[in-house]
Amino acid sequence: MTEASEQVGGATSSSAPPFATAGLDADDETATFITALKTDQRAEKRKVRRAELLESLPGGHGARIAHAHQELQQLAGTLDNKVGDLLNAHEKDFFLAYKTHM
Repeated sequence: MTEASEQVGGATSSSAPPFATAGLDADDETATFITALKTDQRAEKRKVRRAELLESLPGGHGARIAHAHQELQQLAGTLDNKVGDLLNAHEKDFFLAYKTHM
């Protein structure tokens, strides 16, 4: 590190490397803060806990819930396109009726 980067407001920074307190990988000291955070670990833990919970449900209901969730996610991903197409079709019908009326 340079002397300028070691000083913060005229005082020297602590002896701990910046990645030690920021949750960064120790081998990637030059990584940017946002991209180097370890947020994937929490997401993985949540995913594992959800899978364990769904597997523990009796009667295969967990698999049905997981399948329904996946279908709903796919529907939510395409919903804006479907609504846009429907609005365009209605708009076209409206302008055609308006033109015919005038």
